[in-house]
Amino acid sequence: MAKKESGFNALADYHRSNALCNNVKFAFLFLLIALAIVSINNGVMDSKIKDVLSILFNKNLSSYPQSTITIIKQIRLPRILSAAIVGSALAVSGVIFQAILQNPLADPFTIGISSGAAFGASLALLMNMIFSIYIPVSLMALVFSLLTLFVVILI
Repeated sequence: MAKKESGFNALADYHRSNALCNNVKFAFLFLLIALAIVSINNGVMDSKIKDVLSILFNKNLSSYPQSTITIIKQIRLPRILSAAIVGSALAVSGVIFQAILQNPLADPFTIGISSGAAFGASLALLMNMIFSIYIPVSLMALVFSLLTLFVVILI
């Protein structure tokens, strides 16, 4: 009987930890939305959070100047959304990087990939200056960082 009880306890512990993880996810999602609304409000143009929310949800837009609506919807909101998307993409790329190398402490600096990218960018700049040809710096940085990654994986 003790084995069955421990099995049920393990299952109950799993469900409790899963519920805790879901609560933490929702808390962080709420925090992200709250900080996005607050950051839309920050800037040279003074606006209240109530005004920002009504503009975002298209309520009573005629009572606000067109410049305020444009600033909130076409300047601040896209910047905040792109920052959230880029941050999420960086987090996912870090997880993929650690999974490929099978090392939870792996990052581009300890492995040497950022140094390879810096060398490629420096080489592109040098070749652009000496030979007067255009070699894209970001492309050379990408090629040399991938080359460094493949060397690290082979070792």
